[in-house]
Amino acid sequence: MTTEKIFRSIALGAIALGVGLFALRTVLPNASAPSSYGTAENPAAHARDPIHLIPADARLVQPDFSFRDADGTLHHLKDDVGNHPVLIHFWATWCGPCLPELPGLNTLNKAENARLIVLPIALDRDAIPTVQKFFADNHIDALPALAPGADLPIPEALPTSILLDKQGRVAWKTAGAHPWNGPDTAAILTELN
Repeated sequence: MTTEKIFRSIALGAIALGVGLFALRTVLPNASAPSSYGTAENPAAHARDPIHLIPADARLVQPDFSFRDADGTLHHLKDDVGNHPVLIHFWATWCGPCLPELPGLNTLNKAENARLIVLPIALDRDAIPTVQKFFADNHIDALPALAPGADLPIPEALPTSILLDKQGRVAWKTAGAHPWNGPDTAAILTELN
């Protein structure tokens, strides 16, 4: 292939890519438009927004999954649903955006453990020993070290938090770090309890 044919192929490929991206622009939603962040229409609210609950009649039941504790005991989400709201938090020690919110989750679990169940499920390899060392090194003393079971639905992004109501329905979901010490958290727990 001559140099001229190579450049012609590259140019045609670039033009095709540009046309394809232009066509997709009309089909995909505008990712930069913040108008629906944090609303019921967009339950995967951006982390900078306060918690806005999904209306009760629009909530979907979170499918059951399993996870292991530090003793190796297998638990099921369905066993934690019923008496209190449940906060499922997917994270990993290698996830930079996950780490700053762990002290807030730790404080939240200390302050609200009578009316909220916090399940911080780590997606690390060898999760339990890795998380136990991380918690000890970072003075995280109120969160359990939990590892995913084989049937865990892997989230699309880390961190991801899912707040369930007492019936096990998704009341709020976010991908991205959230300030767990905000006034909206206490108000939402009062509303869900």
